[in-house]
Amino acid sequence: MQITFALLLVIAAVLRPSIQECFPQFAGNQPSRQGRTNLYSGQQEFSLALLHAINKVMPEQNLFFSPYSTYHCLLIAYFLTGNQTEGHLKKVLRLNENESKADIYGAYKTDKFLTQLLARNASYEFTNANKIYVSDGIPINECIINDFPEELERKISSKTRKCQAIH
Repeated sequence: MQITFALLLVIAAVLRPSIQECFPQFAGNQPSRQGRTNLYSGQQEFSLALLHAINKVMPEQNLFFSPYSTYHCLLIAYFLTGNQTEGHLKKVLRLNENESKADIYGAYKTDKFLTQLLARNASYEFTNANKIYVSDGIPINECIINDFPEELERKISSKTRKCQAIH
């Protein structure tokens, strides 16, 4: 029995590094305790700024949209970017400058888990637009597939003239 358990531990240790992750858990550091609070604060600031900007452009018209979904779509885009785009999205999303992308990712996953957990006992259904649609012809890093299994969706590319002209 002990040999079987030891063998399972060795196999798990050998296979574990083969799973590529963009944001390895606890990459030498504990996740930020304030991460979720900071993420929520950034989301509130972003939502209010977005509503204010839309109200300036369309002060007399009605518009139905979700700042929450918009924020989360841009947040997923932030996780997949680097360099200038990453910095710009970090500023637009009001993310804490002192937190690493791994900390923000941890806060995102914690928030997502808690939202799903609370939704199980709720008398309502809560959904948001948080998908990344990628053409099957575009290669994706394995870590993206592993870190965003529910958010990533492959789309079969169409062979229409418009699609071919774009590619």
